[in-house]
Amino acid sequence: MDQAEIAQALAYAHDARDRDDVRDLLRSFFAGLDERRCDRSWLRSVFAESALVEFPSGEYAGVASIRDAVRGLQAEYPHTLHGVTDHAITLAGDTAHVTAVVHSTHVSGDQTTARHRHAGGRVGAEAVRTPDGWRLRRLAVDLTWTDCD
Repeated sequence: MDQAEIAQALAYAHDARDRDDVRDLLRSFFAGLDERRCDRSWLRSVFAESALVEFPSGEYAGVASIRDAVRGLQAEYPHTLHGVTDHAITLAGDTAHVTAVVHSTHVSGDQTTARHRHAGGRVGAEAVRTPDGWRLRRLAVDLTWTDCD
C-alpha cells in the first residue's frame, strides 16, 4: 500500500466513525426517552447546550427547555418505544446532517385504561463536533401519520 492509499483508507475509517457517532446520537436520544432518562448528563451527552428541538408539541430551545419537554412527554406517556431506521448522513467537516425514519408507540394510562398512540414520520437533525464529541444542534420530528385507540 502506498502513502496515498493509506491516507485514503484512514479518511474512509474516520468518515465511517463520524457516521456511526452521529447515528448513535439519534439512537441514544430515542432510547433514552424509552428508558425514562431525563437527567442533565444524558441530555448533555446528546445535545449541544443551545440545541433546538422541534416536536409536534412545539419548539424547545436549550437543554433546560428540552428537559422540561421530555419530562412532560414522559408524564403523559409512561411507556414509549421508538425505532429509528434508514439513516442518511451527510458530513461536511465538523457538521453533519442526518435524516431518518422513526416509528413510535406511546402508551398512556395504566394496564386497565391504557391508550396507545402509534406514529411514524421523519427525523431531521444537524450535529456538530464539539470537544466532547458529536452533539445535536437541531432535531426536528415531522410526523407523517398517527393512529390512536
